[in-house]
Amino acid sequence: MNKRRRLGQHQLIDKNIIEKILSFADISKDQIVFEIGTGEGQLTERLCMLAKKVISCELDRSLYEKAKVRLRHFKNLKLICTNGFKLNYQFDKLVANLPYSQSKRFIVWLSTKVFKKAIVMVQKEFAEKLLAKPQSKNYRAISVFAQALFSIKPLEDVTPNAFYPKPKVLSTIILIEPKKKVERIDFITLEKLFSFRGKRLSTALKIITKRAGIDLNELLSKLSNFDKTLFQKRIEDLSVDEIIQVVNKLSNLER
Repeated sequence: MNKRRRLGQHQLIDKNIIEKILSFADISKDQIVFEIGTGEGQLTERLCMLAKKVISCELDRSLYEKAKVRLRHFKNLKLICTNGFKLNYQFDKLVANLPYSQSKRFIVWLSTKVFKKAIVMVQKEFAEKLLAKPQSKNYRAISVFAQALFSIKPLEDVTPNAFYPKPKVLSTIILIEPKKKVERIDFITLEKLFSFRGKRLSTALKIITKRAGIDLNELLSKLSNFDKTLFQKRIEDLSVDEIIQVVNKLSNLER
């Protein structure tokens, strides 16, 4: 199994889908675009024609070398063979065809960036998790995290025929825009709370505080304005705002 298949990475080769992504991104000549997953450079080439500058990264050395040859004439391109999550460039817009295995990591990484818009290709199942509502089977920690920090909109489903090699699942292009003035969220604490999915909030907090050596009463005092009936709800029945309120108080005590 080659490296690309291990990572769940599939090159986008459908020119119609590439043009739709460009339309969704609405890139102008004064903008810097960051691209994760250059592939052989099909989308990158079009980005360079539209943007002031393109910073594109590709982890696979063989793909990077092919892209370097294809894109050698573009003076506004910075092409890097590395993991894009390790870079710290400023950009206006982001375009990414993500390896499926890196989707959750990408959302957490994106929460640390300042940007206007991201157009991202993800596995359809992951898109459904990002958009999942309380009480649904797909409602997870990443659902709460993403919805608290971003406005997310599914734009178009994409069939396996648009990629090489063909994935076994549908993909979805999504729009991600940052919400204004949102407090940072401790994703580790959020995942810890969701590890008690199926249990009542009161039970989860008792176990978490005991393991962390935190005074449960101190936590409850900080949640004094919290609707007390919510403590009897299961984790997956709580709204995004309710969960974030608990996580922020809990993470502050854990520091």
